[in-house]
Amino acid sequence: MRKIRIILTLVFALNFFFAFAHKDRIERPTTFRFVFQNQDVITLDNPSDSVLKVYSSEIVSGKRKLETVELLFSTGETLIFKNNGKKWTEINILYGKKIVSIPNTTIEKISEIHLATVALLWDGNYEKAFIASYFYIRFEVGTEKSFDKYPYLELFFRNKTFEKAKITRQTSERSYQWTDF
Repeated sequence: MRKIRIILTLVFALNFFFAFAHKDRIERPTTFRFVFQNQDVITLDNPSDSVLKVYSSEIVSGKRKLETVELLFSTGETLIFKNNGKKWTEINILYGKKIVSIPNTTIEKISEIHLATVALLWDGNYEKAFIASYFYIRFEVGTEKSFDKYPYLELFFRNKTFEKAKITRQTSERSYQWTDF
């Protein structure tokens, strides 16, 4: 009986260690720089969720016409989203002089982006997304909610190259369905 307890404790400890050893790291932007088509420039350093949601909802609803938004992360990465007033035209990720772009075929499918929900995630074994073997951007999209939640889009990169996009929708109180975007 004692051996079984020792073995079970060891198995539990190893499972616990491996479950947390491979967790993705997540970062939210610390600075948002909005450039609107009327040339207004608004910079929010460490914005509160309520202030950021107001700007995000005004952009989604069309009250404010966005031209560019830069999202700066404490780890050094910058996301740049460009819009022509009707649709998204460019999404880039910068780190130093390195740049990774989302293909136009993917960008064309994106309608509304809820900028308050943008997050950068990567292999938790690394300090920065650009040195990790993979990273991805996640944010809510669209105007139609399902079970009081917007679908979210994930843009995946492997070895600093765009790999794929997937969209996840809530299908019931406790389940989600994802599909290629």
